[in-house]
Amino acid sequence: MSAAPVLSARHIGKDFKSERGRVVRAVDDVSFDIAPGETLALVGESGCGKSTTGRMLLRLIEPSTGQIFYQDTDITTLSAGHMRAMRRHMQMVFQDPMGSLSPRRTIGQTLTEPFEVHGVAKAADCRDRVAALLHQVGLSPEHADRYPREFSGGQRQRIGIARAIALNPKLIVADEPVSALDVSVQAQIVNLLQDLQEQTRVSYLFIAHDLAVVRHIADRVAVMYLGRIVEIGGKHQVYNTPRHPYTKALLSAVLEPEPEHTASRIILRGDVPSPSAVPSGCAFHTRCPIAEARCRVERPELREMDKGQEIACHLA
Repeated sequence: MSAAPVLSARHIGKDFKSERGRVVRAVDDVSFDIAPGETLALVGESGCGKSTTGRMLLRLIEPSTGQIFYQDTDITTLSAGHMRAMRRHMQMVFQDPMGSLSPRRTIGQTLTEPFEVHGVAKAADCRDRVAALLHQVGLSPEHADRYPREFSGGQRQRIGIARAIALNPKLIVADEPVSALDVSVQAQIVNLLQDLQEQTRVSYLFIAHDLAVVRHIADRVAVMYLGRIVEIGGKHQVYNTPRHPYTKALLSAVLEPEPEHTASRIILRGDVPSPSAVPSGCAFHTRCPIAEARCRVERPELREMDKGQEIACHLA
């Protein structure tokens, strides 16, 4: 029997109002589970709703529809005070490490804050805990007295990760955690996240657009297009036997280390439609190379094709 999910999203959606008063649905009817110690990668083009989904899971953005369960607790019904306590178990690593760290606070002050807010350590113990955290992410205890500007981008992201793991959470939402870093540093951060997962059994929602990075870290992959999941399955299923035309196009653009093994590139016609004017039927039909008349009027729902692999496509 498989373990109960750490987190479950059920039909969550998010609406925003434009300046002209129109309602824009940024995320639409998204559901998934994340198991203990698992990494679920959420991938897709910029603007597809990945980051909005991640922030909804922690209620940094309030969902417009649906439910979010942390273990057996529906966190969408919690008061602000109870939700604040719940965030001890659910943390976030942001894309821009410099933007997520206060330039006026030392690293020691930043890492001490979680202990103070949640009352889990006395002031006398905090310095030792901060030193242990810095060591855990590959930094030195003396770094605690420095300011964010004194660190490189990779070091700042290590500090952001240290802050996220300070309270031993069960889930971390990592929102494009390596996209702002040099390629050589990306590998170091991904390896650090994997090492921490092996040590603590923490679960990740890993948001990314770089499918090469995702292949290295993910256990399962969910592909988003215009606010909806169009394919979800095990990493090897999605990479080796993609079923949705959009997934196939994304994977065809990934650079392979051995050029002779590179598949033919699938070039999608047209541009991504605006979230304020999502096409009828299948939202991908305006760019899909195999779309039929049915695709223009009937929206496909996710259906299981192979065990654990679901696809939202009439023609898959």
